[in-house]
Amino acid sequence: MPIATMRGRRLRVLHQPSQRDPDVKGTRFIDPVLRDMQDEGLIEYVHREVVSSSQMYELISKVDIVVDQLLAGAYGVTAVEALAAGRVVVANVGASSLQVFGERLPVVNCTPDTFREVMRDLVNEAPEELARRAHDSRAHALRWHSGVAAAAALGAFLDGRDSMAV
Repeated sequence: MPIATMRGRRLRVLHQPSQRDPDVKGTRFIDPVLRDMQDEGLIEYVHREVVSSSQMYELISKVDIVVDQLLAGAYGVTAVEALAAGRVVVANVGASSLQVFGERLPVVNCTPDTFREVMRDLVNEAPEELARRAHDSRAHALRWHSGVAAAAALGAFLDGRDSMAV
């Protein structure tokens, strides 16, 4: 469903770590906040115990926001898949990752300490702003994570040039 029509229902928010032990994504911080927000009627929290990689696209395609991780300082594969699907992505993105892209990164940046506030702000955001974020997510994925971008980065690396000058 297009982001712009989300106000007719609660936002669907996904957090689906590939593993729960050890907790490398910060699920211990994410899960209680999303459960509280669901209990308050603010969101629909989408999560499964186990999801195969082949099922992730379908799961991502049915949500509005994907919470990737709050601990790593760089977003992961799930975030890239969500960006490519035009979803709003929430993750902890450190300064070194921000420097790599050299553009306004569409990932909503937060920490375990700011996660609850960030999620509440997203829930209260205008549908048009969420739609803009989703559009920017897709454009970012095409620019930085497409096969063409990967080939250019790898080619530069293999040739001994700066691999980030895509």
